Amino acid sequence: MNKEKENWSQYWQKESAKGEVFVNKDGNKHQGLRDFWRSKLDNLPAASRIVDLACGAGSIYADLENAANFDLFAADYSQSALEQLVKRMPDVSIKVCSANDLPYEDNMFDGVVSQFGIEYAGLSAFVEATRVLKPEKTLVVLCHFQDGFIDSKNKQELEGAKLVEALNFIPIAKKVTNAFYAAKENLITQAMNEFTSVEPELAKKVAVATSGVHVHLYNGFKQLFMNRQAYAKEDIIGWLDAMSDEVSTAILRLTDMRNAALSEQQMIDVCDQVAANYAGEPKFSSFTLSGHELPVAWHFEYTKP
Repeated sequence: MNKEKENWSQYWQKESAKGEVFVNKDGNKHQGLRDFWRSKLDNLPAASRIVDLACGAGSIYADLENAANFDLFAADYSQSALEQLVKRMPDVSIKVCSANDLPYEDNMFDGVVSQFGIEYAGLSAFVEATRVLKPEKTLVVLCHFQDGFIDSKNKQELEGAKLVEALNFIPIAKKVTNAFYAAKENLITQAMNEFTSVEPELAKKVAVATSGVHVHLYNGFKQLFMNRQAYAKEDIIGWLDAMSDEVSTAILRLTDMRNAALSEQQMIDVCDQVAANYAGEPKFSSFTLSGHELPVAWHFEYTKP
C-alpha cells in the first residue's frame, strides 16, 4: 500500500467513521450539502442505478430519503472507507478502485456522483466517470475549490503542521519533559533554553488558528506539562510520540487535499476534455454554503448526449 493510500485508510479508520470530510462547527454534515444532494437524487426514478465515485465512507448516500428505492454502487481506493460505508448501508455494492480506472461497463449508470473525491484521481477521472454514465443521464460533482473555504483552511493547518516539524518542537518538548522528571537543574536550564527559543513562534501560529494538529499538540502538551504531577513521565513521552505520528500524517493528508483542489482553469480543462470525448456542454460554477464567504466547492454538471 502506498503512503497516500495508507494515509487515507488510517483517516477513515480513526477520524471519520461518520463519512464526513467537511463538517460544520458542531461536527455535523452541513444542511446545505444534504439539501444539494437530495435535490439531485431524490427525484430520480425508482430502481435507478447510481454510483458514487471516490465515495469515502458514503456521505452522499447517508442522507437520501429514499435510498432504498435505488440500486446503489460505490467505488473508492480505500478499503477502510468502504467498510465504514457498508456498516451503515449493507445493500450498497462496493468496488475498491481508483476513479480514473473504473471496473464498470460503458453506459452502466443512471446517475454518477462524487463529493470531494474524483478530483484526487486527476482530470481524466471526469472523462472516465462520463464513460460509465448512460446517455441522457447526468454526472454531478462537488470538488475541491483552489483557495476556497476548505482549501484556505487546509493551507493554514498545513503551515502549522510543517512549522511543528521545522521548529523540532516535539523532540524539544520531550527533552523538557525528561529534564523536569530527572529534576537536574543543569538539564532543566538547557532544555528550557531550547524550548523558549521555539515556543513563541508556535504559540503565535496557534493564536490565530481554530483547528489543526499544531493547535492540539501545543495546547495538549501545555496541559500535560502544567499538570505533570498527575502523570508518569512515560505517559507524556508516549503522547508526544503519538502526536509526532499525527503531525506526519496530517502533512501528507493536507498536502494531498491541497494538491487536489482545482483552479478555474483546471475546471475549464475538465469541461474541454469531457466535451472532446463525448460532446455536449459540461458546466461548472462555484458552490457556496450559508455562513461561508468563500466558495466551498466547484459544482460540475454534465448531461451525456
